[in-house]
Amino acid sequence: MSTQQGEANGNEARDAVMRTFIRARIAADPEFKRTSAGVGICRIPVIGEAGPASRPPRLSLYIMDGGGKLKPQEAKRCAYGLHPGDVIQAVGAVGPERAKARHQEVVVDEPVKLRARAAERAGAA
Repeated sequence: MSTQQGEANGNEARDAVMRTFIRARIAADPEFKRTSAGVGICRIPVIGEAGPASRPPRLSLYIMDGGGKLKPQEAKRCAYGLHPGDVIQAVGAVGPERAKARHQEVVVDEPVKLRARAAERAGAA
């Protein structure tokens, strides 16, 4: 009798997924596109705080309409409702490292929460 790694309770296989919590500032305008199947996808480039003698970490967040706990219009809401400088909070799965990827990728599967608008911070300063 042979067994396979990752197999649990009969034929149910479980894939290892690394999830992450992100609270970061949006670095550039979000990009909205549709797949050939018509599903909306939003890419949000975010930037973290720099550590001592380092460059700030950069990530690309991907929000797909209806993915995970997301609503059908979540990608469009993120693309047109968020702006550079806004601070957001998101939770998602760390994507595989692709050769063509600009930065590390995270596929967001819970609604993105706006924490602070850039204009509010500018007015308070």
